[in-house]
Amino acid sequence: MAVETVKRRGGKATKPNVSLNIPYDRFLDCVHCGLCMGYCPTYAVNGVEADSPRGRIHLMRAVADGRLNFEQGVKEHMDLCLGCLACETACPSGVRYREILEVGREMSRKSSRRTASQRVMESTLYDPDALERAIAPLRWASRLGLASAVRKAASKLPAGLGEMLELMPELPPASLRRQIPEVVDAVGTTRARVGMLTGCVMSVFFSPTNLATVKVLAGNGCEVHIPKEQGCCGALAAHAGDSYTGAELARRLIDVLLPLNLDAIVVNSAGCGSAMKDYGHALRDDPEYASKAIEFASLVKDASEFLTALPVQFPKDGPVRSIRATYHDACQSANVLGLHDEPRELLRRVAGVELTEMADSAVCCGFGGTFSFEHPDVANFVLETKLANITATGADIVITDNPGCLTHLRGGLDARNQRIKVRHIADVLWESLAAPD
Repeated sequence: MAVETVKRRGGKATKPNVSLNIPYDRFLDCVHCGLCMGYCPTYAVNGVEADSPRGRIHLMRAVADGRLNFEQGVKEHMDLCLGCLACETACPSGVRYREILEVGREMSRKSSRRTASQRVMESTLYDPDALERAIAPLRWASRLGLASAVRKAASKLPAGLGEMLELMPELPPASLRRQIPEVVDAVGTTRARVGMLTGCVMSVFFSPTNLATVKVLAGNGCEVHIPKEQGCCGALAAHAGDSYTGAELARRLIDVLLPLNLDAIVVNSAGCGSAMKDYGHALRDDPEYASKAIEFASLVKDASEFLTALPVQFPKDGPVRSIRATYHDACQSANVLGLHDEPRELLRRVAGVELTEMADSAVCCGFGGTFSFEHPDVANFVLETKLANITATGADIVITDNPGCLTHLRGGLDARNQRIKVRHIADVLWESLAAPD
């Protein structure tokens, strides 16, 4: 709710800006110890206090106090936040930085003129069918052997669009996402009845991974429900400061999945899972959906989390050849969902996989949703450190669980002629259970 109480600073009473939809106590939770700064990737890039979590909290508090104008000296620093939330895991005071960042992103969106790249993304990313239509020319270019020419021409496009095209992953067949039925029966005895989010980006660009996830679940006794009308979870909209669209998409997903009386709602994208887990907060002021959102969020399980608890059964001599792998923890998986041991436990049980830890496995890769399109220089600087840590392991493949990380890591390794493959954990798990169809 909006804050209207008068706060006192330095003996002078000030009235917080009531346009900030955040309790003022969120600012006071920060004790300015600075422990967060060593975990912030953007502070590591330039060493500027204003580009650290502590600095951003101080700036937003000054806006709330009426001492600073958001558009003059604050907006640029809020826009430069990756939203990795590593600061929250480091904070000894339990500061909910994400709520402050959420308000900052909303204010930034309202005060900015939408760029061409932002308008394109917002008109397509939240709707799998619209996204499919938007990339149809790229599919034809790929079939005609012109994909590389399209990528070279990307530099002439408006800021953001070129970066988006350069990072775009290889496109699977358009028909593949439509091959997943709405209900997949459990193999053998039914152990659980689950729903699964296919999402927007995952549905279009990573449909083989969605199919692999379904097969792993069904092969381990899960009846899997995948309603066609589910669409986007709203994570990308919320990340872009469009809380209205994010809430609308959340309501739709709740309406589609909650009535199915599921044991769990399984998600194979860490970014989506973290957003869905936070539906209770996103819809807290909606009298019709507030309680539904809390119930829905309680059912959301990351695929690794769910499969570890199930538990998934692996053959002693699976078809996976001997590989040396390392694991990259997606920010939302490590810092929001609190997952670390679960994916590693699954991989260690896969015959033929030798897991080697990289340094700082939970540090951001620099993708950050739309951040890498809007701030490519900073994103690539952060990526360089991550790639160095990956190559130092000597791994054949790097495994993760988020489409943004998959895209950014794969693009970075390919650009540097590194022959290290990047795989989603669901693909590795399915290959260990049976040879893909």
